Formats: sequence, structure tokens, C-alpha cells
Amino acid sequence: MHYEKLKDTVINASTDFWIGDPCYVIPDTHWGPLCDNWQSYEKEHDANPENTPLPRSYIAEVQDEETGYTLYCWSTAYGDGSYKLFVNDNEVASLSVDAGTLSAIPVGLIEHWKSTGQISDYEDLGHVVSADKLQGELITENGDMFWGDVRLPTGYEDESDEDDPWSDCEEEGFFL
Repeated sequence: MHYEKLKDTVINASTDFWIGDPCYVIPDTHWGPLCDNWQSYEKEHDANPENTPLPRSYIAEVQDEETGYTLYCWSTAYGDGSYKLFVNDNEVASLSVDAGTLSAIPVGLIEHWKSTGQISDYEDLGHVVSADKLQGELITENGDMFWGDVRLPTGYEDESDEDDPWSDCEEEGFFL
């Protein structure tokens, strides 16, 4: 798998993408090389004094040489956890993250891995978003991903309930 930082570009998806933690669907035979390429890219980039530092969150473009598919990966703002995925400002999924990373992977690539026995079922481990919702610039800002009608915040969002009189008590640590 070839790994490179995504340049500022508009990506109009022509296929549906699975969104979730890549460690759940990338085959074991590909996972190690992907992580090695990621680390090598960052070390090589940082070693070049001509380069500006990589932002905390950037999108990596990963080319699967075997199939020609391109997938995208980025770091979350706070590492592992559970993050809400929104399409047209409606929450459609809560995504678990165990690798501190999220991804957008073409469904065709995941189906290829499944049909060749490299992975098993993946449907419940992320969420498939239709191509028509993924039109425009794919960007991250402080770990939050935006692509067309899709938003995946991984940074801090104030979710306190102003109508709940007990929410202040919980925040102040009154509950044990």
C-alpha cells in the first residue's frame, strides 16, 4: 500500500465508501505495511528541513496497488473512543475507534478483501455512505473530518443538556 499526504483537492466520489476505524477492515497482511508506510512518511517528511511540519491531523491518501483503489486515513483529535458520524446534520452512526485513526474506504475494496477471504463481515464495524453524499473537498480540521454532506467530529463538542438540572452536578463530580 502506497501512502502519501493528500493534497488539497476536491474528491467527487464515484462509489460508496465505508467509514470507520481501518484496523477493523484492513487485512492483517496489509495493516503492518500501512502502519510502516505511515510512520516512514512522517519520519521522512520531518527529516527534510525544507518541509513545513505536518499538521496534527491531515488526510493520507493510500493506494492499494493490487486493486487500484484509493482509501483515505486521518488521525482523530483525541485517539481512541466513540465518535458520531453525521450525514446532512443527522447522526447516522457512532463509530468505535481503537487505532486512533479513521478512514474512508471504497466499498469495492472491502468487498474484494471479503470475497478473497482476507476479512470477514465488516458491515457493523463502520458505516457505508453513498457516493452522492461524498462530493467536494475532503478535509480535516483538528481531527474533525468534512466531506460533502458528511461530518465526523472527533474534537471536543459541548454536549451538556441545558434542560437537565443534574448535568452540572455530574460535571462537578457529585456522582460517584
